[in-house]
Amino acid sequence: MLKLLKYEFYNMFRNKWIVFYFLFFLILTASLFYFAKEPAKVVSTLLQIVILVVPLISLILGTIFMYDSRNFIELLLSQPIDRKKIYISKYLGTTISLSVGFILGVLIPYLYVLKNPDVKGEHILYFSLIISGAFMTFIFTAFAFFISTFFEDRVKGFGASILLWLYVTLIYDGIILFIIIYFREYPLEKPVLILSMLNPVDIARIFVILKLDMAALLGYTGTIFKQFFDTKLGTMTSLSVMVLWIVIPLITGLVKFSKKIFKQEVKMKKRIFVITMAISFSASGGITQEEIDSNPILKGKMLAKKCSWCHDINKNLVAPPFKVILERYKSVPENTLRKQFFEVIKNGSKGRWKEWMKENLKIKMGRLDSMYMPPQKEYYNDEEINLILDWLFSLKK
Repeated sequence: MLKLLKYEFYNMFRNKWIVFYFLFFLILTASLFYFAKEPAKVVSTLLQIVILVVPLISLILGTIFMYDSRNFIELLLSQPIDRKKIYISKYLGTTISLSVGFILGVLIPYLYVLKNPDVKGEHILYFSLIISGAFMTFIFTAFAFFISTFFEDRVKGFGASILLWLYVTLIYDGIILFIIIYFREYPLEKPVLILSMLNPVDIARIFVILKLDMAALLGYTGTIFKQFFDTKLGTMTSLSVMVLWIVIPLITGLVKFSKKIFKQEVKMKKRIFVITMAISFSASGGITQEEIDSNPILKGKMLAKKCSWCHDINKNLVAPPFKVILERYKSVPENTLRKQFFEVIKNGSKGRWKEWMKENLKIKMGRLDSMYMPPQKEYYNDEEINLILDWLFSLKK
């Protein structure tokens, strides 16, 4: 999982959208400080932009990244890698990258302004805004991953993301406003407080606004909110609810992803089934199990069935064919080559066939830089690897 996460970070930080996202908040925050000077005024203005832009960008970019990496995901699924690790590593890579872009964009101008002795720092207020923005990034990226996993069609996925953004930023507040007006003769402070918890954008907004000492402008309802959110219980409750807003779509998406059957995966499984049946038929047709066990070549051929996920004897799948591999190393003594192959099968390898794959594979599933042969020591012991090598070297004859 660490290798997958490292690749996701490397891939995300090279993405131009992350850079634009960082520059947007950097220029915006610096401009606000240039005109307003005071952190409290900057936060009050920046908050309105953050609660609109952060959910929108998290949903759109999260959906784009998930759909664009579909081929790479299908490649990973052809390897013995846990689906949960793939999903979580992509989620963390995306959310942490977006969060870092947002945090640095709003934090650097603030730290620069603090050098001015005339500016009074508002650390708690400013970091409340940063925490709220980071939470919204994690929440709405989780929703984006769930949506892109649920909808196979990219257009439907983008449509669902836009509708969700409109709902949480505009429509939901309209519903609450309608309830307040329609039931204005009833005490609605506590019900409205509960309804606000059902929208992560409202929680983030209230969490910051009440730090601005603007509760008086909200009337009696604002007083109720301030009495609740200014306590340790209120702060912990709001943070816990935001964590729940992360966990629920993330777990739901993870369950859906674990059960999802991708189109390319279906094609690959059909191909593997045909190859496996062909190998099994040719290896065992007219031959008893005792004869297979007594013949190391046939036994190695049966053990090598798992290798057919990526390798064929002659055809290009997602890795070089066995005969191409043997041809490349034909000048190496067999004893030396056997040790090298043993090490590769047992512990995996990366980068040896990048140029060949670039030239010979018609369908490139994901970035070639990230493709590697995973270690097989969890699936084969040393004796079984040697049997596979016996069969592999028999192809030279």
